[in-house]
Amino acid sequence: MMMKMMAFPSSFLQMIIFHLIIPLALLLFFFQTSSGANPCQDYSLHDCDAVAECDSEQPGFFQCKCPRGYVDVSPDRRRMPGRKCKRASLTLGIGLNLQRRLNHHQNMLNLGQRICC
Repeated sequence: MMMKMMAFPSSFLQMIIFHLIIPLALLLFFFQTSSGANPCQDYSLHDCDAVAECDSEQPGFFQCKCPRGYVDVSPDRRRMPGRKCKRASLTLGIGLNLQRRLNHHQNMLNLGQRICC
């Protein structure tokens, strides 16, 4: 008595290919692409301030830092720096320094002393 070999219909093979192999290949492709992405290259992948410097040494991770001339005013500067940068204002410091010098020179003139510089 001879046994017949069972042959799978072609629709079964197509079902395996379309429902198992192709989705698995797409999933692997997506995983490789997204895990190797540098978030600093795409503004939608990080939340650094527009003027902040973004640094990414590992794929998927980034660190923000406010550039020179800016002050970090982020709500959580310790854990999430560089999320909000504000231009540093020098006018207050310069204004106070000039006012002190003017007051000093005015006092010297009132005392009749010579001002050398």
